[in-house]
This record gives sequence, C-alpha cells and structure tokens, in this order.
Amino acid sequence: PGLGTIVEIPKEKLNYPVLESETSIGNTEEYKGIIKIDSEAELNLNGNNFTASEIINNGELDFAAAVKVDSKKITNNNILRLKGNEEILGEKLNDSQIPPVSVIEYYGAFTDVSVQKGWGNKYANLKFSNANDSDVTQPIIITGNIDISTEKNVKISSEENEIKGIITVNKVNDIVIKTKSPIENANIILANDVEITNTGTQNLKIEKANDVILSSTQKIVADVKEANNVILSSTQKIVADIKEANNVTTNNQDSQEIKILKANDVLMTAEKNILSVMQEVGSVSISNEEKLTVTVVNALNDVIITNTGMQPITIEKDITCSTLNIDAHDIEFSNEDTNVTEYNVNGNLIFNGKTIGISQSSQNLTKVNFTKNIEINGTEEKNFEFAEKNLVIGTSKENVFNLENEKLTINAKELIWNSKGNFSNSLQINNSELFKLNEDADLTFTNGDFLQTQSALGKIILAGGIITSDNNKIYLKNDVELFGDGGSDNLMILG
Repeated sequence: PGLGTIVEIPKEKLNYPVLESETSIGNTEEYKGIIKIDSEAELNLNGNNFTASEIINNGELDFAAAVKVDSKKITNNNILRLKGNEEILGEKLNDSQIPPVSVIEYYGAFTDVSVQKGWGNKYANLKFSNANDSDVTQPIIITGNIDISTEKNVKISSEENEIKGIITVNKVNDIVIKTKSPIENANIILANDVEITNTGTQNLKIEKANDVILSSTQKIVADVKEANNVILSSTQKIVADIKEANNVTTNNQDSQEIKILKANDVLMTAEKNILSVMQEVGSVSISNEEKLTVTVVNALNDVIITNTGMQPITIEKDITCSTLNIDAHDIEFSNEDTNVTEYNVNGNLIFNGKTIGISQSSQNLTKVNFTKNIEINGTEEKNFEFAEKNLVIGTSKENVFNLENEKLTINAKELIWNSKGNFSNSLQINNSELFKLNEDADLTFTNGDFLQTQSALGKIILAGGIITSDNNKIYLKNDVELFGDGGSDNLMILG
C-alpha cells in the first residue's frame, strides 16, 4: 500500500497476509497510515519491521519477533502475539471492556526487556505459551486473567504486581507469582514448584504439583490435590482442603479450617482457632492459642498438640495414632451425631493438662474407650469428668496407666479398668454405678491413696489388685465383690 493509506484486513478470508519484508504505511504528519485488523482476521509481521501511524487490532496480530514496530498508537482489542524481544514504540492500549477481552500472548519469553522495550507493564489478559523460560522482575498490572500453558518456568516476581483476575495454569515447570492485589481465583494443573505471594485474598485450586508455597497478608482459600510439600502462610484466616500430599505446613496469625486426606507429616500453627479434619496421615503437630477442634485424626505416627490457651481441645471423632501427646489445659470429647454413642482413642495418650471429659452438650455420646497406654503429667490436680457417662481404661494388662506428681479424680457412671496402673499420688474414683478392675490390672501406688467415695448405689468388682506402700490406705465406700482367680501374674493383693 502507499504511504498514508488506510489498510483493512477483513475477516472470513481463506488466506491472510504474511509480510516478507520491512513495511511502512506512514507514521508522520504527512503520511498517517492506519492498519485495521477485523475480528477473526489475521496479520503476521513475520519478524519484519513495521511502521504505521495507528494499528487497530480486532483480530489476531502476530509480531513474530519483529525487530521494531513503530506507531504512535497501537490498540489491541483481541489477540496480539509476541515473542518478547520486540521493540514496540508508541502508546499501547488494551481494550476498555469490563471485564477485558484482549490478550497479549507471549510464545517466546516474557522478560524485563519485554516490559521495558515491548508492550510495557499494562495488560488486559496475559497468556504464556512460551518456548523459553519467562522471568519478569519489573512490576506489571493485569486487569484481567493470566493463562499459562507451557512446560517452561514462569516467574512474575515483583511484590508490586497487580493481578486482579483468574490465574489458569496447565503444564508448567516452576511458577512464581507475587502481587500486592487480591487473587480472586487460580486453577493450576500439572506444575513442578508453585509459589504465589500477595497481600490480598487467595482463592486457589492446585492439582498435581511438586512444592506449593502460598503466602498472603489476607485470607487464603486453597484446594490442593497431589502435591509434595504444601506450605500455607498468612496473617489472616486459612481455609484449605488438601488431598494426597507429602508434607503439609500451615502457619498464620488467625484461625484455620484444614481438611487433609493422605499426607505424611503435618505441621499446623495458628494464634487463634483451628478446626482440623485429618485422615490417613503420618505425623501431626498442632500448636495454637485459642480453641482447637479435631474432628478426625487417623495417623500412622504421633500426634502432638500444644495449646497455650484456656479453652478445651475438642475431639469430635475417633483418634487413631501411635501416641497422642497433648499439652493443653483440657480435653473435651464432643459429638452431635445421634448414630455415634462412643469414641475410641486408639493410641497411647500423654496428657499434660488438667481435665479430660465429655462435653455437657453431647447427649448421645455415652462412652469413651482409651485403648492403649496413658501417661498423665503436670503440677496440678487432674480430673476425668465423665459424670453420667462410661469410661474404659486400656484393653488388657499389657497396657499401662502412669500418673505422675498430682492427684487424679475420676467421675464416671461406669469405669472399666483393664490396664496396669502406676501412681505417685492418690487416685479417687467416684462411680455412680460400676467400678470394675479386671484381672491383672493391678494398681500400684508408690505414694498416695486409693479412694472410692461415691454413694452407696455404686458397685465395686475387683479381680486386679490395689497395692499401696507404707502408711497409704485403700478406702472403699461401697460393697466389694471379688471375682476371677487373681490373674495369671500374681494373686490379688489389697493393701
């Protein structure tokens, strides 16, 4: 075309132009050439320099590694494809629709040079299909969405970035995205390492990744499936659903709602409330200051819970683990399911607090079974508060109940004792109905007394022995029935 020509590339043609050499239709006051690409039409610069007073792209414009594109104004209303090394002069405009529809697609590499010499730092929608790694440290603004479909690394690492739309990732190696604006939604599938940092809310779905690191100064909502290491960090609330991970770490200054299905090691730290559901995990460590509710724990190894506040740790379903180590003031078993009447603690229990019991609101929960060893430590008197509920200690003489330092009082409707017991202080049992000490479940006191002080309605049945030292006593308020043959280890000893 001649200089000053208005060139229009129409849609619905069998073939579209590909430039074979440097082309100019004018970018001076005398020759103001304008090129307009209609919707669904295409133009390929094919790596050649191009000059025009104004470029209006309503279709698909491919610079194809053009060395230099010189125009007073370029308006992209649809798809502009760049390799990332182009020099683009003049004002660059994206479409003004809400939400925006225009796309800048990088199929080479998006770098700081692309920002400094190319399209600049303002984008509507940004797409990566690059054949090379992209690494941008310059701050950019994206008013629309990010679409990443490449097996290369993509890093957008300035903490001053503004990304306001949805992030979609499919097949990427390492991805790093940092932004000071909220991320409304992200869907990431098939990635190696994923790192997303921002000062706003995150709402993220990640599937099949190696390491996932999410951090924010606002709320994080994350759905992670099939990952190696998952690290979630926020100054505000974290809500996460994690399935099939190796290691999971959560850390925040607010509350957490965490569901985990299949993980190796779990480390959770919060300053406020934690609501946790865990199934098929390895080791678990939980630390917080306020309310902690554990709805399910099925762990292969140890579960360690540290709570520095005065609110009880609430256990809402069976716990299965190697050792349940709780350093907290109280443990409270709670249940609203009318079909479940008893809970099992299937693991050793180490308790460094004051009170273990069933919540008053749990009308349907009638029994708690401690199936393994129990160790009670601490420097204040202990209470098992089961009121009109039933309690089972151990399953056999192979289990051991150890009480260190302070007196323990057990209030229960029925108390069935199957494990051996070692006490360095007194044990007081208040049973409104039955206290049964089974064969070989001998209770040995190096110091302190055995006291049974409930009303005359209570019943005592003994097959195991109660052994005290020096001047310590056994006090039985109710009638006592002896049964069995004294057990296989020793004859019954009382006194």
